[in-house]
Amino acid sequence: RQLISCSEDGSVRIWELREKQQLAAEPLPTGFFNMWGFGRVNKQASQPVKKQQENTTPCSLELIGDLIGHSSSVEMFLHFEDHGLVTCSADHLIILWKNGERESGLRSLKLFQKLEENGDLYLTV
Repeated sequence: RQLISCSEDGSVRIWELREKQQLAAEPLPTGFFNMWGFGRVNKQASQPVKKQQENTTPCSLELIGDLIGHSSSVEMFLHFEDHGLVTCSADHLIILWKNGERESGLRSLKLFQKLEENGDLYLTV
């Protein structure tokens, strides 16, 4: 449920697809771009699509991460689910981006495992 975009301004953005909570009186947007929250509703196009959208949930894209590190256009990225994101740019840099919260949790877990193995972990009640 995430989308990653790269740009000529050197940034990489991470977007998350989120369901919108919609009031009963609020009209449903139609068309591909309105499904993502972009563009204007075309009244002519909305009539044939109306029945099809009764069972769909309107969604929007929300920015959840902005990775800024390149000084030129980002040419490509690779996403490794457990290891992070790799980006390369016209500035001749390759950057490996890690999830800080996840990495911190893994380091803490390894530390406690090592302390337990060595018998240095004392639990106080």
